[in-house]
Amino acid sequence: MPPTTRIISVETDGPAVEGRIIVLKMRELFVLPMQWTAVWRKVRYPTLLVDAVQDGPFRLFVHEHRFEDQSDGTCVMHDRVTYAWGSGAIGAFISRTLLWGVLRLLFAYRHWRTSHLFAVRDPRVL
Repeated sequence: MPPTTRIISVETDGPAVEGRIIVLKMRELFVLPMQWTAVWRKVRYPTLLVDAVQDGPFRLFVHEHRFEDQSDGTCVMHDRVTYAWGSGAIGAFISRTLLWGVLRLLFAYRHWRTSHLFAVRDPRVL
């Protein structure tokens, strides 16, 4: 998550399995309380994880995580998010403008952090 989001808790009863629930409690912009309840819709180790929000700030939020093996032994992660906020013309406008920009920044940050956390290292150092 970006530095403006503070995770308070992550509740689940085990690893990613289809149908398993995840509850995220967080503070957005350091102060706004937020809770998301999501479910693992599809789990195909090691290539695909799909989670969908059941209860949260979005009317629709489906997040696909695809993992693609590379010939050099590394992996490329692809994210695809399908989302909608609110309803009607105002909800569509906010989804396509403000939230589109916020999500682009959030995932750019996420990919930057992921690339640093999982950077290929010299195996002798492990």
